[in-house]
Amino acid sequence: MAKWKIESHIIPQYSALLDEHWIGDIAQFTTESQESLQIDDPTESHFVVEDIANYEVSVVIADDKVLTQLNKDHLGEDFPTDVLAFPFLVPVAREGGWGLEPPISEFVSAVAVSEDNEDYVHMGEVVLSYERAIDQARDQEKDPRNEIALLLVHGILHLFGYDHAESTDQQTMWKLQEFIVNDLSARGII
Repeated sequence: MAKWKIESHIIPQYSALLDEHWIGDIAQFTTESQESLQIDDPTESHFVVEDIANYEVSVVIADDKVLTQLNKDHLGEDFPTDVLAFPFLVPVAREGGWGLEPPISEFVSAVAVSEDNEDYVHMGEVVLSYERAIDQARDQEKDPRNEIALLLVHGILHLFGYDHAESTDQQTMWKLQEFIVNDLSARGII
């Protein structure tokens, strides 16, 4: 298995409300769960991370203002959203499934970060709106921590190349999200 480094950043107004270690635990568990998941019949929606590198994922907990601006800048939508993912690796066909590689692009690069004499490939960033998570939890009568965890899992799965634009892809992604969230709950993380 690859080695994962999780960087989490919480904007100051929410730093007393959330624990960076808890955020990191969810992200770490999600990356390891997706990586080790065994699917009997791999589809285009199942990605295999190569053991040839260590990977870094950044998680940012922000507010509606930040997510509105990012949503407008990157997707042309002028409203807040709950979570955005910015993958720095792209899916490529591999024997037995799909893998992830840096894109051939002059605009996006999976920067290698060095720490403790080990190199990490920056897989991407997940940016979550704390305000959207709280509102959605209230609307669904859920524990806010569960909604935050679900959104983190969702965003990280996007970094792995999962998507929900097509019905079959959505079913795969939702099933995997549910599996990971249930496992997080069973382990007492959420």
